[in-house]
Amino acid sequence: MGIKLHGNFLWFLLFLPALIWGQCTDVPNSPATATIALQGSNDICSDELISFTSNINLNGGTNEVYQWQVQVGSGSWGDITGETSAQLTNYSGTQNNSKFRLRIAFCEGTAEEEFYYSNISPTITVNQVTNATASISSNLTEVCPGDAINFTATLTNQGSNPTFSWRVNNTEEGNDPSFSWDQFNDGDLVELWVTNYRVCAEDLDDNPGNNVVESNIIPIVVKAGPPAQPSTITIGDSLPFCPGDSKTYTVTNDTNASEYIWSFPSGWTGSSTTNSITITTGTTSGDISVAAKNDCGTSTPRILSVTAEPGIPNTPGPISGDTAVCPGIAKTYSMTAVPNASQYFWTLPNGWNGGTTSVTTTTPTLSINSGATGNNGNISVIANNSCGSSSATTLAVTVKPGTPATPTGLNGAPNICPGLSEQYSITPVTGATQYIWTLPPGFSAPSLTTTNPQINVTAGASGSGQISVRASNDCGTSTNSAPLSISINNPAPVM
Repeated sequence: MGIKLHGNFLWFLLFLPALIWGQCTDVPNSPATATIALQGSNDICSDELISFTSNINLNGGTNEVYQWQVQVGSGSWGDITGETSAQLTNYSGTQNNSKFRLRIAFCEGTAEEEFYYSNISPTITVNQVTNATASISSNLTEVCPGDAINFTATLTNQGSNPTFSWRVNNTEEGNDPSFSWDQFNDGDLVELWVTNYRVCAEDLDDNPGNNVVESNIIPIVVKAGPPAQPSTITIGDSLPFCPGDSKTYTVTNDTNASEYIWSFPSGWTGSSTTNSITITTGTTSGDISVAAKNDCGTSTPRILSVTAEPGIPNTPGPISGDTAVCPGIAKTYSMTAVPNASQYFWTLPNGWNGGTTSVTTTTPTLSINSGATGNNGNISVIANNSCGSSSATTLAVTVKPGTPATPTGLNGAPNICPGLSEQYSITPVTGATQYIWTLPPGFSAPSLTTTNPQINVTAGASGSGQISVRASNDCGTSTNSAPLSISINNPAPVM
């Protein structure tokens, strides 16, 4: 119901039956009404327009003048400039905590000016327009297969109970305020959609106005996973594994591997994080292994079993055997077996062993034939195995002159008187150390073996025959010389 006021406070004159001359005649009869109605909610956003309709019954009043008024909070009512129609349409200047009313004036500008006021509108609450945003972050963006990634959201200007839709490649995978997932493929895209319930919050994403705030998108990189087991280990040479030797071991390089982990038997040395390593062999056998590694894990190792050889044998000990030998005879030389030696290399003086001066045996004993007289030199021996050869041990040997030649030039008296002595001699024989004499019956000598090429022979009472001699040394005895016939003279007649 509208309220009627008199500008001159003589409101009761409206009901007087008689009109006084000069009095305003445009005012309505009682009762007159003016009612306004808000079109829409009284809880609006700062960028919204408001409108009011009015229902006015002037009950005979004419020449009315409309003016919309506003009161902010407990302040004074004020006219809204330009709003002088019966309706207030699409008004944009609303402030928070405002009320509206419509004033209707009669006899405007006269001394009897009168005003009617509509009802007062509900208080209008104006909410400032804000931008609703959602930003997501993660603890990781590059992972190995099966690794989980944790996502968190930072929201601005959301309602008190927003709904969450975590999306992977635009498929919803979670509805909680945070999100953790471990089923990623390389190239997946993660995004959060938040339904905005806060009044007057606007989303500024690629799809504004749909009441859904779309976050930034996080691309995911999924690595290839742990490397495969390395290929077969290859070795730079086919030589045995000898202590102190260096060998290069290699596997095919895997581009998915960032490093390689090598291990080898105790006492072996080497260092590498690549697909190739040079290792110095130790004295123990075992396994060489290599595993490929990257951020996602370590492969199954590849293993190569290796057997360390005992190493180069020690130098043989002294050689046992004659140092002065007769020519062309079989001789045996030996030494103590050398540990870990598989064979022995013997070297002989020229002319020994029928001219074959290099001999290999598998035992520390050598049976050979000596050379000719004068083929003096050294017998040497080297212990050998797959890792190499020792230093040589030597024995100096000489070859004696050999069996002396048959003596020649036997001479002496052909006849000896009984009881007398005669010297017989030969030409000295080279290499002979003694001479062995043969006498016929009836002759004698202090010794039939002499060291000189002569002998003193004593005749007996009677006898005759041949005398001969053989030359001898420790290599043998010659054949008999050409014999010399001798006899015993008859004794002198007794006078």
